[in-house]
Amino acid sequence: MNKICLSLEKGDFTAVLFSGGEATDNVLNGDIYNDDSNWPPGQFTPPPLENTNIERKYDLGLPIAVYPLIESAIRKGTGRTVTEHNKYISELFEGFSKVSFFSSFC
Repeated sequence: MNKICLSLEKGDFTAVLFSGGEATDNVLNGDIYNDDSNWPPGQFTPPPLENTNIERKYDLGLPIAVYPLIESAIRKGTGRTVTEHNKYISELFEGFSKVSFFSSFC
């Protein structure tokens, strides 16, 4: 993730998709093992968290802590103000919302 963020800041990419982190909170809190879960006990072993020492020191292992830093790096790299970036991001996600509204898969 660190390499990707540096590449974003340098302008090597215009967009990057991170996926799969949404279940981490459930795994870490044991929610995935609840009785009403689709995961029978023993059928799912959480992967080890592969964070660097500095990430652990500042509690930057989960997407909720890291994504805002990525957004700030993107905003800085584009030279937008906070207000301009909020408008840009709102318009970007408005498009996603329109697609999902009309999709039977969402």
